[in-house]
Amino acid sequence: MGRQLRTDRLELRTVRAEPNQGVVRITCDPDQIHGPKGESMRRPRLLRLLVLFLVLGLVAAGCSSKKSESSGGEGGGTMTIGSDKANNHGTKDFSGKDEAEVEQDNFYFEPTVLKGTPGQKTKLELDNEAKSTLHNFTLTAQNIDMDVQAGQKVDVSVTFPQSGLLEFFCKYHKSSGMVGELSV
Repeated sequence: MGRQLRTDRLELRTVRAEPNQGVVRITCDPDQIHGPKGESMRRPRLLRLLVLFLVLGLVAAGCSSKKSESSGGEGGGTMTIGSDKANNHGTKDFSGKDEAEVEQDNFYFEPTVLKGTPGQKTKLELDNEAKSTLHNFTLTAQNIDMDVQAGQKVDVSVTFPQSGLLEFFCKYHKSSGMVGELSV
């Protein structure tokens, strides 16, 4: 029906409405559509670069090996113990051992999760490696509430549960994620 001409990314069409009614022409000023000369190419190029960087950033974040949540043996990030958030510094299996060392430092226990066998009794050596911060080891289910001065070590005897887990924590820094568990 009609012809198409393309000039400077602007389409001009000549359209015939009905026979014998003449020609309808649609025209536009390119500066009204694309802005002043030369600007029409800068905006789409800038937009494409912005979108490209955004996509690359999202891909890089998605491919990152750092995880914010972790429950594995290596530790890192945070985890949930009971209903409390804990700073995860790993899991260690103490099955069959009658002694274990647990590091206390600023807002974590290492290891955070201690695994053992049902009913196993173990002496924990709590080592407060903080330079000036008092920490604590509280295991409410076994009536243990032991302060550990900065740079000091204290021994405490615990019994692993028959099933499930028992939560322990530092009563001074529980809200900061200084929480751990004994589990079977």
